[in-house]
Amino acid sequence: MKMFWGALLVLLGVAFLGDNLRWFDFDLGDLIHRFWPLVLIALGGWMIYEKTRPKKYDFEWKNFDGRQYKKTFGDVSLKPQSLDPKGLRVEEGMGDINLDLSATTLNAGENYIEVSLGIGDAKIVLPHGIPASVSAQVGAGDVEVFSSRKDGFGCQLEHVDPDFGSADVKIRLFAKAGLGDVRVSR
Repeated sequence: MKMFWGALLVLLGVAFLGDNLRWFDFDLGDLIHRFWPLVLIALGGWMIYEKTRPKKYDFEWKNFDGRQYKKTFGDVSLKPQSLDPKGLRVEEGMGDINLDLSATTLNAGENYIEVSLGIGDAKIVLPHGIPASVSAQVGAGDVEVFSSRKDGFGCQLEHVDPDFGSADVKIRLFAKAGLGDVRVSR
């Protein structure tokens, strides 16, 4: 993708230089008027291609033991071995989050986890057999918590396991996305 944008900038630079030096007549308005449908076709094709190809994460940490993780752009995959006693917070501006807690060693009491995403998809896998209280919401998109699902604008789902209150080890998860999907599973 960087190569495409780089080539486009070089071509535009040559076109403007040629116009300024009067090598040829270049009119940006005429160019946009004639070829804007090609831009839409290329953008649509790129979006389809990106959705169908396998994910390659920018970061994939299997031994992440930190308390907080922030990233502005790109995809992230976290598979922590254990959680900080104060909890875990993952923030992403634009991209996808894959948080796998299925093999994570949890602390006694409540384990707080917060996932916040501006634009993109969040997939969170919780460990089997550990009671959870989940609050998930999206501004626009799909939200799925275990077997419940909602889609549209301003969707929110809440789930509390029956034995959550009396459990010695439990998870309290808050997940939100502005535009995209939030999926919580076991």
